[in-house]
Amino acid sequence: MTGRTTVSGAAAGTPVEKRAVDALLSLSGRTLPLLRQWVGSDPGCGVARALLSLATGDRWDDALLKEQLVMAHRDALAVGEREASLVYGVFLHTHRQYRLTADHLVGHFVRWPADELAGLMLGAFSSCGDAAYRAQGDALMEQQAAVAGPESWPWVSWLASTRAEQGRVREAHGLAGQALALHPRSGVAVHALAHAEHELGAGRTCTGFLDQWLQADPQAVQSRHLNWHAALQSIACGDFPDARRRADTALARTDVGMRAATNWRLLLVGQTPAGRSDPDQVRYCSPHRAVWRRSSIPSTWPWPWPWRARPTTCTSWPAEPPLTNALTSVTPWPPWCRHWQKSPRAAPARRWTC
Repeated sequence: MTGRTTVSGAAAGTPVEKRAVDALLSLSGRTLPLLRQWVGSDPGCGVARALLSLATGDRWDDALLKEQLVMAHRDALAVGEREASLVYGVFLHTHRQYRLTADHLVGHFVRWPADELAGLMLGAFSSCGDAAYRAQGDALMEQQAAVAGPESWPWVSWLASTRAEQGRVREAHGLAGQALALHPRSGVAVHALAHAEHELGAGRTCTGFLDQWLQADPQAVQSRHLNWHAALQSIACGDFPDARRRADTALARTDVGMRAATNWRLLLVGQTPAGRSDPDQVRYCSPHRAVWRRSSIPSTWPWPWPWRARPTTCTSWPAEPPLTNALTSVTPWPPWCRHWQKSPRAAPARRWTC
């Protein structure tokens, strides 16, 4: 038994649990409705309840999260050890116990190699904020992808994402294309492809593909982030109105970093920036003193000079981050959706008990 989950899309007659897992692995806009439908149709399924908690736990208070995961673990124990192990991993991850999650996943993969549902939590390794854990996570990813084989689109997608993060863009591009050939709706693969094509200068070919891909699922989890990638490609092609349009229509007021990155590039080439970010939102974000892992920011981010020398071990920002006209009154936070890795001190762990 490998623990791998077979997914076949939302074909007629496909059980809701397979469609929900497919949507979750794909980062589809249908993920939450399908997970809720799965839990509603089978309330005694601990894995279903745990996956819903994983997808929505940040919106729940501690009491509700604990209640749901205690129920999920009880039900999973009645099914089998793999299911109980998955739910326990979700419990650790949703409580931001990233080191414990990473350690647990190492043991989980020994017993159930290439388990795709466990693969959803591999981001815990980079979230630890420790270079050794990050390297261990990359090695584990490569190992499990090799076990899963080239026909497993989730693992090929995750490997493409890892290669993109490592700066191995040609490998990432090839792997992303391979994953999309297996499963065209893989959001992880599309994201990795966008990163690779940004580095390779694909230009309008990339923006056209992203628009076509998003047209089929406008509510995809990464829709705003992929539109930001398209905006950067538009700037590189000289289509500045399109970049401004995307920044003003596709990005939310909370997307301070991505709006700043778009405007920074527009200003660098002497163009009018997109609409200014909401100053109240910037003021809300800045006092949090989030500590971002500088090493995880790709070289394409135009890091303003005052921040270049900041060590990755820094524990706080200056008392008031600068709000400059050069960045249209926004602080230059790194605009990297998955790569924004907060220090554990910046995101306090939830209280929990075994």
